Amino acid sequence: MRQKPSKFAVTLAGLALLLPAALTATNQVIINTAAVVDYSANPYVLQVKGQNFGQYVPIVLWDQQRLVVGSFTPVPDANGFQTFSVELLDPTPPGSYQLTVTPTNKAGKPLGNGLSAAFEVTIGTVGPRGPKGDKGDKGDQGSIGPIGLTGATGATGAAGAPGATGATGATGPEGPQGPLGPKGDQGIQGTQGIQGEKGDKGDQGLKGDKGDTGAQGAEGAQGPAGPTGPTLPYSGTMSSSSAAFEVTNNGGGLAVAVSGSSSHNGVYGWGGYYGVYGWGGYAGVTGWGSSYGVYGASRYGTGVYGSGANPGSSGVYGFGYYGVYGEGTTYGVYGSNSTG
Repeated sequence: MRQKPSKFAVTLAGLALLLPAALTATNQVIINTAAVVDYSANPYVLQVKGQNFGQYVPIVLWDQQRLVVGSFTPVPDANGFQTFSVELLDPTPPGSYQLTVTPTNKAGKPLGNGLSAAFEVTIGTVGPRGPKGDKGDKGDQGSIGPIGLTGATGATGAAGAPGATGATGATGPEGPQGPLGPKGDQGIQGTQGIQGEKGDKGDQGLKGDKGDTGAQGAEGAQGPAGPTGPTLPYSGTMSSSSAAFEVTNNGGGLAVAVSGSSSHNGVYGWGGYYGVYGWGGYAGVTGWGSSYGVYGASRYGTGVYGSGANPGSSGVYGFGYYGVYGEGTTYGVYGSNSTG
């Protein structure tokens, strides 16, 4: 049967004079009060008030025995306090007990070393202070706790002194081909290159247009004297199929001009020979165009004359051909008046 504490003992429990452990960590659990709510209740309910209990239900040990947390306020009140309640073991005799509170993560595991807090809670009257106990053995190394919450960003530090220039790095690999740049400015003219070798002869070009007639050249030098012509009187004999005597006048004058004295003929057939003879189908004398074949220069000049002093002589004689022939509307013999 559980012994009910005296009135004095209840008052001491209500004041909950607690001796906290060292508080050094930033998120270190702090217990401000721990007191039995109602000693008439069975079992006793311990109400605990403090800070940094965490967001999730903490682990609560009562003299190293785990207790079940009844109610818990994860959000601090306006003054920054959190509360939770636990049922103590039944019975709980009067005396001093160690209360340990450890915050947890979402999975219910302890957050880490150094965040827990241990407190001494007295139930009933407080006895005289006992002698100082011997120093306990060093505890075992606790397991590494989880990574803590990210702290607030610190203020920007002062700029450090410039560091020493680093060594030149190794040359990197050649980059890819860049895009084609814009056309550059015209460069300055380079120096004259060396004379190249003579090239092959090119193909014959097309014949050019006929050029304009050149200017009249200067008069040439006097040519050498020609051979001496025949002298008069002239008499010559030859044997050839070509003409014995041929004269071409490209000017406006006569090709051959023969004139005799008043008692001599211009062209004379001597003896049995002809003065002018047309061989075969050719004319002995031909007047071309408006020219005369035989022309008497004056009224008394006879174009063709047969000498009466020599019987049998004909002025015009056609041997098997026409003596005088006019082709078309041309007269063979034409007299310009009634006596012609």
